[in-house]
Amino acid sequence: TALVCAMLARRAYRQRLRYFQRLRRIVSEGTRTAGVVTETHDTGVEILNQPRIRYVVKFSDHQGVERWVTKTGQFDAMQLPRAGDAAVVWFYPEHAGDESRIAVALGAVDDELLAAALAKT
Repeated sequence: TALVCAMLARRAYRQRLRYFQRLRRIVSEGTRTAGVVTETHDTGVEILNQPRIRYVVKFSDHQGVERWVTKTGQFDAMQLPRAGDAAVVWFYPEHAGDESRIAVALGAVDDELLAAALAKT
């Protein structure tokens, strides 16, 4: 059982590592644009008293086409996203409709803080 747990932990660590590598690549190579939260939905799941929220962000791609991306995140109960909140969206123009290749940050983004946070992961 200990071996199985160790293997599962290693697999989860590698998946998380790949996720952050992909996120860093999208932020550094993708096109940055402004977005706005249009919907939020409680998933009914809480982790350490922090609800997981599904939210939808609207943005315009490089051709001016309005697009929507749905993301899910874990938030402090006092800082939940709300419709109308500002967002920053990064996407690859050639894959503007592929939600797995779109990164979203809610609120104002300080480039130096973002770079520092991504470097730690």
